[in-house]
Order: sequence, then structure tokens, then C-alpha cells
Amino acid sequence: MPLTKPVLTVVAVFVFLDEWGDLLGPLIYLDDGSKFTLAIGLANLATRDNPSLNLVIAANLLIMIPPVLIYFFAQEKLIGGIASVGLKG
Repeated sequence: MPLTKPVLTVVAVFVFLDEWGDLLGPLIYLDDGSKFTLAIGLANLATRDNPSLNLVIAANLLIMIPPVLIYFFAQEKLIGGIASVGLKG
């Protein structure tokens, strides 16, 4: 069981990143504007008639914070899993 921790960590991080940046899934299933995800809000902000570039860049920076934090907290397990691949026992 201890050998599965790095693998499960990698899977959890990848699933989080996939769901965090998903645009089409929530866009298809959600019909209420108050339930839209951040990815949909960012797409709406970037595709307005006259988008303000500084607001789009600031929104991108704020949306990037949770995945970066998840990576930093899971970094030890991710690197440990890569380092232990070639080891036996």
C-alpha cells in the first residue's frame, strides 16, 4: 500500500487540474449563470466586445493560484514517486 501513495497523488493532482480547467463540461450542464465555474467566467471576460487586457491577465493570475498551491503541497509525493520508480524493494 505505501507504494501506491505517489501514484494516487499523481492521479489526484491530474484529476484536479482536469476538472479545474474544464470549460465545456460545466458549460453544457449548467444553465444558471450564478453556478458557472471560473473557467467559464474567464472565457466570458476574454471574449467580450472590448476586453481589457489587464483584467484578463489579472483573472488568469488569480485562477492559477489553486493549481500552483496543489502542486507545491503534492510536490514531495510527486518527486518521490518519480525517484522510486527505478528502485527495487
